[in-house]
Amino acid sequence: MAIVMRQGEYGDFVPAKMRPGEWAVVLADDPVVPDGKSVFIAFAAGIVKRMATYEDMVDQFGDMTDDIIKQLTTNINAVIIVAENAANHAQSAGDSAQVKAKAAEVAANYANNIAQDLIARRDAGEFKGDKGDKGDTGPQGESGISVPISGMFTLTGDVDGNLWAYYADGSDPPEFEVDENNNIYYITPDE
Repeated sequence: MAIVMRQGEYGDFVPAKMRPGEWAVVLADDPVVPDGKSVFIAFAAGIVKRMATYEDMVDQFGDMTDDIIKQLTTNINAVIIVAENAANHAQSAGDSAQVKAKAAEVAANYANNIAQDLIARRDAGEFKGDKGDKGDTGPQGESGISVPISGMFTLTGDVDGNLWAYYADGSDPPEFEVDENNNIYYITPDE
């Protein structure tokens, strides 16, 4: 098999006509390369790769480096602006919080002064009026004992935090349910 290589201007370059392993040398007008000269190799008809010389890469990377630096500079400046805005917002929020804290302190001091004045006036007897005449004795009240009757119950709590239900002897105990938030609900018996 003979070694095959094509050459000509970029306008005449047709990758679809190239055979596998064939080289194409563009002698002029390649729009991608500054001097218009380039080289391609075919892997199949229409499947070609551009080859680059050291000089081409230096030129292209130099241009790309400038673009990359420009893009990075733009992005960094945008980040700086966002950071400055966030810092300004944080400073503003901090200043507002200090103003509100000072106002709260003033209000607390004012309330404390009023409380101290009221305590002093109470202790000085300013709020005591003259004792009036004793009135007539009222009727005897109910006993302080609670006795549940059928269907009624009493709830009490003990020092350990337990809740106790007292109900009349011979009656059914009351039923309760507890939800996921520890709320206690009385279940009404069916009548």
